[in-house]
Amino acid sequence: MKTNEIKNLAYLKKLADRYLSTLKPIDSTLETNAAQIKFVNYYELGCFITNMLKMCILTLDQETHNNQSINVSLILEKVL
Repeated sequence: MKTNEIKNLAYLKKLADRYLSTLKPIDSTLETNAAQIKFVNYYELGCFITNMLKMCILTLDQETHNNQSINVSLILEKVL
């Protein structure tokens, strides 16, 4: 059982190295990270911005009915 757990952990580390590389450290003293998202063309960028704005609208509508909190200003800052 222990060897199987070690194999699973090694497999998860390999997957994390491959797919979880969007955040890059900016400054090691501040412990801040930055994400760089690349788009192929302006159409893809426009669709991304449109979907982010739709998400903000739906979130604001949802917050009037529920007490769940999503930081809409942070999302809009990323869109800007």
